[in-house]
Amino acid sequence: MLAGHRKVEHSLQTSAHMKIILSHSHSSSAFGVSLAKKLCLSLLIAFAAWSDASADTSIYEPYCFDSMAGAAGSPGSLNGTGSAAQFNQPWGLTVAGDGTVYVADTLNHVIRKITPAGVVTLLAGTPGSNGFADSPSAPLFDRPTGVAVDAAGNVYVADYNNQRIRLITPGGVVSTVAGSATIGVNNGTGAAAEFHNPFGVALNSTASLLYVSDQNNQSIRVITLPGGVVTTHAGLTGTGGYLNHAVNSSARFNTPKGIAVDSAGHVYVADSGNMVVRKIAASGGVSTIAGDPAVPFLAGFNDGPGAGARFSELAVMSPFGGPCGVAVDNSSNVYVTDQGNPATFRGHTIRKITPAGQVTTLAGTVGTPGSADGTGMGAGFQFPAGVAVDSSGRLYVADTVNHLIRAQCCECVEKIFVSYNNGTIRQFDTAGTPTTFATGLSTPKGMAISGGSLYVANTGANAILKFPTSGGSSTVFSSAGLSGPTGIAFNSAGDLCVANYTSSTIQRLNGSSGAAVPPFPVTSPNMNGTYDLAFDAAGNIYASSHNNNTIQKFTASGVFISDFVSFGGGLSAPRGMAIRAGVLYVANYITSVITMFDVSNGSNLGNYATGADGLLNPVGIAFNDAGNLYVTNAGNQNILKFTAPHVGTLFSNLFNQSPDFIAIYCESTAPGVTINLYPGLTIQGSVGCQYRIETSTDLINWTPLTTFILPTSP
Repeated sequence: MLAGHRKVEHSLQTSAHMKIILSHSHSSSAFGVSLAKKLCLSLLIAFAAWSDASADTSIYEPYCFDSMAGAAGSPGSLNGTGSAAQFNQPWGLTVAGDGTVYVADTLNHVIRKITPAGVVTLLAGTPGSNGFADSPSAPLFDRPTGVAVDAAGNVYVADYNNQRIRLITPGGVVSTVAGSATIGVNNGTGAAAEFHNPFGVALNSTASLLYVSDQNNQSIRVITLPGGVVTTHAGLTGTGGYLNHAVNSSARFNTPKGIAVDSAGHVYVADSGNMVVRKIAASGGVSTIAGDPAVPFLAGFNDGPGAGARFSELAVMSPFGGPCGVAVDNSSNVYVTDQGNPATFRGHTIRKITPAGQVTTLAGTVGTPGSADGTGMGAGFQFPAGVAVDSSGRLYVADTVNHLIRAQCCECVEKIFVSYNNGTIRQFDTAGTPTTFATGLSTPKGMAISGGSLYVANTGANAILKFPTSGGSSTVFSSAGLSGPTGIAFNSAGDLCVANYTSSTIQRLNGSSGAAVPPFPVTSPNMNGTYDLAFDAAGNIYASSHNNNTIQKFTASGVFISDFVSFGGGLSAPRGMAIRAGVLYVANYITSVITMFDVSNGSNLGNYATGADGLLNPVGIAFNDAGNLYVTNAGNQNILKFTAPHVGTLFSNLFNQSPDFIAIYCESTAPGVTINLYPGLTIQGSVGCQYRIETSTDLINWTPLTTFILPTSP
């Protein structure tokens, strides 16, 4: 096992003990790791014969989680992007078909909205002000806990302390669907119905029924939509207990929290007081799918067959504990947040229940709160509450006491494309292994990637070529208004902008048709030898002016703004550029340095790398999503990789040719391949990850049995 690699151990308690050690060995992996698209290690350990389900043993099926929005340990109500936003104990969340996440920001008494890019805004409510008001301009909530969204963008809210179910239209108008200020058990229509701390809400597939976990009424209610007619779906309103039954009304629940509905109409409930997960069949009848129906009050953290699984218990005089949130995917896998009890070493984990009833732990360390991003036990949670799953199977978690919204990492393979001055484009994996992607081009330079296609500035032919990123022949995308095209980049509108070196202009091409977009091409008084382009968050264009050592700044529509970095500002034949986190990085060809500038004011922030770090005539630079900077080093005919300022390593020097531009792409992959190891033991894992199988007879002395790296096929 390579030192320093994260390791996850699973002890298989059978007559012949076996242990699987999974090493995330990036040196042998073809996968790249990124901020928004980290490798998600979907490793399924399925045990067909589990002999001792009663012992507390976690079977880890390691999932990777990132922080999508919020700042760990910093409660607040700020809107913003990613970690710039703040939450205050979010309890519930749901995800719409377009990837928008809606959050019940409970202690802020508001409903928030997060775009797929992590931009957080206020949907409804007044941060920090609790109460009740359906006012279209100033609605108020009181500790909302559950949310659900339909295909039209209507958001339903379990308004916990207001004893109501609320509706927020796409236009932000808030109204009450059912319930009133009166705590009670009555069924009825609209305000005639009564609830006692409704916790979770879930819609059926047609959005005609809204299911409610009526927590302190110990029952599951259902509301017809439209109309707001409330009836009791399962349990006896106001009477708690534990009982499965073929008749819904004869079943009993104890503090039901999270609720979810699958496409067939089956309802799943986190029955937190009973420490079990229940299922209400569409045809009627309540059963237990995880936890022991014979001994419902035995807490623990055991994985394995459903009846042998254990969950944390409710805390005394605290809102936390027990199985809390539930979600169900298109394959009928049920996901559960095992929230945890402050007084016991349990919970703080994300669990999974398969349709066959097998329970595994996906992420978090049992009984140990944390906030780290990572995989399996490397990911930390602190009393997670809500969980949601999108149509592609990606999980989202309301990490309540961390004040975070977490998301499962997206699985991808990083592809690195480099153009060479001999007319070749090569593709590298993250280990630096190359393949030839294209040959016979006419001085290829800048590259950009969009929609699964690689666009290449074929400089000698004054054209932009378009290739599938998977490889194959090219087509001419455009030659409109091109004159010695070098650097190219896509703007936020999806149009391709081109640096024309010969004419010292910037051209803009329609991203679909390749037609010129007026008033482009544009230039400026001090533009001389336009070499590369970059965009800031506002869409402004930065162009390196190679022949007079300046950076020119334009608006997104092509209006010249300024000499962003003027002559004498520390540039020397500037070529490649990149912008990351408010900093502009520029490759200076002659002085062999990469200089940093503050995007907000143009001030020189010093050098990121110099000749002392191995630079000689750098040309192209590009960041991958993990923040590593790759540099094509023309003078030394190699490619360098920097993980931090002045911390670089050799990525490739396999060719006696000068590399020019570089482009990096993270391509989504298919699920991992499956390999059968031994009878009753199957691993579905990620290609390139290393596995070591060990065997033992006494659970102390382990002997290596085999080591392998999962190949591209079994």
